Amino acid sequence: MEMHLAGITRPCPRMSKPRRHISNTTAWPGEDEFAAEQNDYFSRQQSELSPACFYRPFDEAQLSYAVARAREHPLCPIAVKGGGHASFAGASNTAKGITIVLRHFDQVIVSSDRKTVLVGAGTRWLNVYNELEKVNLTVPGGRTGSAVLGNGSILDVNRESQPDLYWALRGGGSNFAIVTHFDMYAIPHDLMWGGTRNYTKQWIPSLIDFYVESGFLSPYQPSASQITTLYYRDGEYTATVDLFNVNPEPSNMLSNTNLTQVPYTSDTIAVTRQSQLAESNYRGQPDGLRQTYWTATYLLDGPLAHFIHQVFEEETAALGPLDGLEARCIMQVFANNTLHAMTRKGGNALPIAGGDQPLIILNPAFRWQQAGDDLKILQANQNLFTRVKHYARERALNVEYLYMPYASEFQNVLESYGPKNLDRLRKVASTYDPEGFFQTQTPGYFKLDGRVGW
Repeated sequence: MEMHLAGITRPCPRMSKPRRHISNTTAWPGEDEFAAEQNDYFSRQQSELSPACFYRPFDEAQLSYAVARAREHPLCPIAVKGGGHASFAGASNTAKGITIVLRHFDQVIVSSDRKTVLVGAGTRWLNVYNELEKVNLTVPGGRTGSAVLGNGSILDVNRESQPDLYWALRGGGSNFAIVTHFDMYAIPHDLMWGGTRNYTKQWIPSLIDFYVESGFLSPYQPSASQITTLYYRDGEYTATVDLFNVNPEPSNMLSNTNLTQVPYTSDTIAVTRQSQLAESNYRGQPDGLRQTYWTATYLLDGPLAHFIHQVFEEETAALGPLDGLEARCIMQVFANNTLHAMTRKGGNALPIAGGDQPLIILNPAFRWQQAGDDLKILQANQNLFTRVKHYARERALNVEYLYMPYASEFQNVLESYGPKNLDRLRKVASTYDPEGFFQTQTPGYFKLDGRVGW
């Protein structure tokens, strides 16, 4: 394979053929495959960036080779794309540099004892669920993984072999290595219960009450979960509640709360498969639109949840019905048992691990059509967060933690982890990436010094 990066404004390597040659690794501007890769992003802001090429390694040797060659050209920026689901430009694409696409790291391999599953870093969750349902299994979370370091070396990282790096990778983002696959605990699983109920505006206060009530009950019903979402579309407000139970029977959130008394306009709840619920969720989040995600964390509290609803309505009403605007205010709960589980099996870098109070995980998510509306929509989100944070601080409900997958490019995620955790993350980075490859040459995601984007 030859990578001829001609005509680039910032110098990138001319890649000689690796030892193992496999064709179709590189897509160049002007080719149909390049256009397909460029359009295969969740947000239009990401698709608007045009790298010198998309490099698609087939195995760890090719990926290691690319990283080692890129190190020799420090002015060439690198981006790494797994699923491409981030909402802001540069998170997993680059302008003028090389975008490494993990498309071919799409394996889903069940171990012979059916206790673990190898999941490639380039696969999509829907594919994982579909494959595992063939053998009545599912996966809840990560255990170990192989990683490519900034010097091109390959490590098998787990809590025994490299406990500090393993800890840092669990929440520390793209600051240490490129993870190629995860070994995940397998759980026997067949059918489950779940779906979405839709509600008109008049019932939103009752749904907020349910959200808070079920959040406090969550530790006592660990098989069940819910997500409450407020919508603003075409000048109108609606809401949905997503209900789930990993068992094929109705969630006890229905019998233990007042949700049964709230009339809904439609629902999709049924005994179903995990893959079918994931596919339904994917259809509700189309690719190719302009997107912005934001996040904040607060102690679970009824008046605060109602204040969030009030501010969301006021800020979106001020925007009016912009072209293609769909604004969502998504509220989830991290319950006590979830926070306690974060401390097990090597722990993670998140400051909320081991907490004793349930948390609101807030995620406003806006999508729209016109670039000319960007500033207005971003300002509305900033207003929302400023107002809610002020209210939460006055009532001692603010939690200094930002959930990285939902954060905007304007939020300093790693600073929210606190001085102790951030200092440990920096020490891990200096050990495994002493030349700072992932700090300087992969600048597009959340960095240890607070930088984000291009």
